[in-house]
Amino acid sequence: MPRLIEIIVGVIILVKIIFVISLILEKYLKFNNDSKLQKYKLRVTKTKKITEYIFMALMSCLMIFVFYPRKNNINYMSHEIKILIYMFAWIVLISSTVDEIDDYYFLKK
Repeated sequence: MPRLIEIIVGVIILVKIIFVISLILEKYLKFNNDSKLQKYKLRVTKTKKITEYIFMALMSCLMIFVFYPRKNNINYMSHEIKILIYMFAWIVLISSTVDEIDDYYFLKK
């Protein structure tokens, strides 16, 4: 695997770890009513949204590279990339909640 792809995969994994930590912190702050901790709630929520966007953008770029039709880049498909694409698919499915699906497809009149 080329060095650039290894760096991109490492950055994607780091962003995903930051996302999971901010998600856990957001859930913790939601159920904990300590006023000293509530001042971090907005920052944690922003961090979660930013890291989710960065993850989706980097994964999209990685998928464009790996599945580029004019070159056979499938050789770069390592175990880590397979796991990242699997996680990407789940995140896309989870982020499109039932309310959004209802708004776009079923409730349009």
